[in-house]
Amino acid sequence: MQDQTPCTDYQKTKGLIYFARMLDKIRLNAAGKLAPGYFCGVEDPTFFDARCTRFLGVNYDELARRTLQGGSDEEILEWCFANGRKPSEEEIAPFSPNAVGAMKAVLT
Repeated sequence: MQDQTPCTDYQKTKGLIYFARMLDKIRLNAAGKLAPGYFCGVEDPTFFDARCTRFLGVNYDELARRTLQGGSDEEILEWCFANGRKPSEEEIAPFSPNAVGAMKAVLT
């Protein structure tokens, strides 16, 4: 089995970045293909999996189970909205690739 890296954290799902990467890590980890060194889960509350699930108001283990049942990233995000919370466009905007890129430019 060949290890694989997850998709970029800048891939958007309904305007939300990182979500697709988290689902990709869940799928790769379950298949035993997640490359070494990639964190998967919420044990450390400062890692992005934990931050993303808190932002959406969903339990990581329930999200992992839902992800492994199948469906598109968009369908799974809709599940999160129904079972957690649906952030407004204003709440999502600071996490868009353009805003993140601008913030990185200011900080460097």
